[in-house]
Amino acid sequence: MRVKYYNQKEVDYLNETFGRSLTLGKINKAQLNQKQKEMFLEWRKNGSTEETSNVTYKDEKMQAAFEDFQELQKQKGTYEHYKFSQIENSCNTRETVAIIQMGDQHIDEVVESESVMGLNEYNLEIAVQRQEKLFQTACKLITHHQKHYNIKEVIIIFGGDSIGNWIHPELEQTNSLSPNEAIHKFKGMVIEGLKYMHANLNVERIRIICVSGNHPRETKKIQFSNFSETNKEYWMYLDLQQITETLGLNKIQWYIPKSEMAVFNIFGKNYLAAHGHQFKYAGGIGGIFPSMYRWFGNINRNLNIETAFIFHWHQAIFTKKVIVNSTPKGFDAFALGKGFEFEKPSQNMILLDSKYGITNYQQIFL
Repeated sequence: MRVKYYNQKEVDYLNETFGRSLTLGKINKAQLNQKQKEMFLEWRKNGSTEETSNVTYKDEKMQAAFEDFQELQKQKGTYEHYKFSQIENSCNTRETVAIIQMGDQHIDEVVESESVMGLNEYNLEIAVQRQEKLFQTACKLITHHQKHYNIKEVIIIFGGDSIGNWIHPELEQTNSLSPNEAIHKFKGMVIEGLKYMHANLNVERIRIICVSGNHPRETKKIQFSNFSETNKEYWMYLDLQQITETLGLNKIQWYIPKSEMAVFNIFGKNYLAAHGHQFKYAGGIGGIFPSMYRWFGNINRNLNIETAFIFHWHQAIFTKKVIVNSTPKGFDAFALGKGFEFEKPSQNMILLDSKYGITNYQQIFL
């Protein structure tokens, strides 16, 4: 290993001790083994540099470098003291909103462990467990964040595809419930979850934004003019609104638009919720990103959107302009067969600051 030397005294030591023929020049490096290096450094440490202050080099750059080295040697073990002011808690000056994406539950669909080589399993019983964990963990995390953030409002975005429905022959054969049964059971899960949040969160408002998915449709193909009227989820959301009002859950406010997308305002800026079936994967190594950003750009020609929250693609993606939610269903045989990357079942939680915008992206693993 090569060791740098800086003056004639060090050259003399190296030559006498290790039988070298070194001279001062431009390179000034000696090749030593580990033991020789340790001996040399120990010798240097014990006061070999006492006489170096008068050493000069003919080369100006070498002299400047040596003087810098001398200055650094003087500063060894010292540092400048700074006194940081006490950090003030910003909870009282700025507001933060917690946003939770909930979607693609597909509670009637079944994933057998053997079909995905043991990577996942999903059925109605597991769906109930994961929904319970979602609501409980969301409350736990929000309460934790409230120690440092002034969170008075929580926004839940229901993004659609709570059920798989019978839109394909395969789902007709493998689903554990009929579509109407599935809607009925999912309503029960949501009501219990909202009751839990209402009772356990110390917030002023829980705002719920609703968009429907492509799976719960009642038509063979997706329709546009009457998208909501022909979608089971749209009517389910209206039922849920009526039930929460009857139960007196007065912190909860619903927004259920007839359009397939929802625009909502936070701190004076517009945000978009959409299921995500509005664009398709176009192939290539970019995944859904090229199509996703093209779609977002087209949407923004008509709507001044800060960030879009979408679902449908069963993967967690966090970008400044588009945030994609994963799925409680988890990895399935379709994903395995297509070679998609494994993801644990999860849902997204985002913190949005009134001054800095999105400051935290977080997955709630189920």
